[in-house]
Amino acid sequence: DLGRQRDGRGLHASCFIVRAVFKVGLDDLRVKQFDVVPHRRQAECLRIDAVGLIGGIGLGLALIWGWNWWQGRQVTASEEVAARYDAFEQAVANNPAEAAKLSSRLAETPYAAIAAMELAKSQVDAGQDAAALATLQAARSKDPAVNAILRQRIATLLIATGKPADAVTLLAKASDAGSLEVLGDAQASLSKPAEAQKAYREALRSLEEGSPQRQVVQLKLAEAGG
Repeated sequence: DLGRQRDGRGLHASCFIVRAVFKVGLDDLRVKQFDVVPHRRQAECLRIDAVGLIGGIGLGLALIWGWNWWQGRQVTASEEVAARYDAFEQAVANNPAEAAKLSSRLAETPYAAIAAMELAKSQVDAGQDAAALATLQAARSKDPAVNAILRQRIATLLIATGKPADAVTLLAKASDAGSLEVLGDAQASLSKPAEAQKAYREALRSLEEGSPQRQVVQLKLAEAGG
């Protein structure tokens, strides 16, 4: 009996050892399986990251090249426009007809409005008032301040050519000092001293004390009886 008990205990111990070894083997296998999966995922992530990095570098280089190309093109275009304006300036003082042709090449550029005003002055000096008026009326600018100066020049020329009523219509909604001064001139030319005084006074409100333009407007106001 004692021997059987020992054999039974030995069998149980052997089974326990087998179970323990089998369990350790399964656990080790699971661990190895779980170790393999992250490594595979890491490799796949690294592959994706590498592709993305290469693509990003390529895109960055393309953007840099495109930006440099665009800047170079802008510089070239600016130099060409500046050269056209230089040619225009050389002609405007001596040959208004040639300057008029050259000014057309400055359309849609920052020089367009300035060239129009210079050409108009040259045309007036040459006794070509109608041509000067047409030049100014065709001029446009994206800058509201420049457009205001263009209207002032047109109105001044209208007054000089005996059309002050047209000048009043053109400057009816004027609010800047320069335009209000010319509006006063137009009203004075129409023998409307009250309206002229009103325009001059409105102009004086936005002119600094002691400025040359303010002194001129004050003289005009006095001449209009104000």
